[in-house]
Amino acid sequence: MIVDVALGDRSYPIHIAPGLLGTAAAVLAPFARGGRVVVVSDETVAALHL
Repeated sequence: MIVDVALGDRSYPIHIAPGLLGTAAAVLAPFARGGRVVVVSDETVAALHL
């Protein structure tokens, strides 16, 4: 599922799906500048998925 956050020029999609972490590179590649992206998390999510 993709949830679109409508903020005009600052709009962005949020991808929600089982197993999405395994396909994160393909999903994030179009947004990578210089081959790098930033992932923002919190302690709960990081403890489970990082």
